[in-house]
Amino acid sequence: MEIPTIDLLPFHNSENQEMLITANKIANACKNIGAFYVTTSKLPTFVNDSETLHQLLRFFELPVSIKNKISAKHNVDHRGYVCSKNLESDELREWIYMGDEDGDSYAKNQWLEESELPGWKDAINSHFKLMSSTGNLLYQAFSLALGKDRHFLEDKFDREPTILLLRYPTGGKCPEHTDVGFLAINLLDPIGGLQIKTRGSNEWIDVSARPNTFLCHIGDALERVTNGLWYSVPHRVRHNKPGYRYGIVMFNNPHADSVIAPLHH
Repeated sequence: MEIPTIDLLPFHNSENQEMLITANKIANACKNIGAFYVTTSKLPTFVNDSETLHQLLRFFELPVSIKNKISAKHNVDHRGYVCSKNLESDELREWIYMGDEDGDSYAKNQWLEESELPGWKDAINSHFKLMSSTGNLLYQAFSLALGKDRHFLEDKFDREPTILLLRYPTGGKCPEHTDVGFLAINLLDPIGGLQIKTRGSNEWIDVSARPNTFLCHIGDALERVTNGLWYSVPHRVRHNKPGYRYGIVMFNNPHADSVIAPLHH
């Protein structure tokens, strides 16, 4: 089953009838596959260009001593740098975890000095805003698809975006899992490596990067809210090609105090 590419332009333009049509396309993908690509003419054409991805993730090329200056061990919310070699884990990758810094309840991200990695903080913050705005539009689409007001999910569950910046060496992997939250938005590396299992299938499908798109897939909380109608898709990473595999994932999760239960229609 092919993963559809869905244009979010009606949500940028607030075209009511077209928004509903788009929302229903997303609902069908969530029900049958659990994943879909999104695109729009509002997205920069470089959104998953290899060169841009490399610029965003050039942090990983720094010496370990520099990377460890922002180790997640220094942060109560585990924001910062982690290398799986230092964990008891069957993963093989390294990553940086970051999130929204607005509001008193949020932890602060850890950053290197500007002189250590010029322009990096601004580049990451710009892409965070781009991915977060996409998440906001998708929450609106989910709400309409569920027969609710466009802002229902945002108002009820208070979306909290966080982001992972990832690098996998050759032989790198992330084991099979589903995500616990509502929605993951992926900036994919054209080198490949991500695989999913669609609903009713036991076969792993390779998921490739498509120009000017984000890959989106839903998690356990949204499957629960829809009472199993939508599918939290199992996925994994297997990187066996020469060179590094890079990636960025934004998790759009409900507030920690939210009650996750099936909606009553």
